[in-house]
Amino acid sequence: MIDSVTVAPCPPDDPALAALVAEQQREIIEAEGPGAVVFALHDGIAFVLARVGGQPVGCGALQPLGDGYGEVKRMYTAPAWRGRGLARQVLAALERQAGAAGWHTLRLETGRDMPAAVALYTAAGFREIPNFGQYVGYPASLCMEKSIISAGV
Repeated sequence: MIDSVTVAPCPPDDPALAALVAEQQREIIEAEGPGAVVFALHDGIAFVLARVGGQPVGCGALQPLGDGYGEVKRMYTAPAWRGRGLARQVLAALERQAGAAGWHTLRLETGRDMPAAVALYTAAGFREIPNFGQYVGYPASLCMEKSIISAGV
């Protein structure tokens, strides 16, 4: 795990954040090929940006779903920084932020063919659920959920 990481809220129009999100979307499209689906973001999304020594290296976001539910979106770690625990720190920051907002449950969608992401979320206590919302009908999508109240977040 990296000691000098800062994970802080970031405006959606921040150029460093925009570059990381563009990289994330490009990687997904390259991995999934011509059938790749890029799911749109909705109003109220809140981003965090992870930096090491001031350098932007990762990001994530929370999107409100209503009734105490939120969705983890746009999780990404720059390739040179993977495998060092950075994504766990971003996810933990998002969970704290969701808990502070009064949310009780987090959901997410990832690709069934993304074993590193599935392993991250499983290790963090997320469990598979039926596809929800805009992901219904997409067999490549794997949806997961975690109660952050019972997790003590």
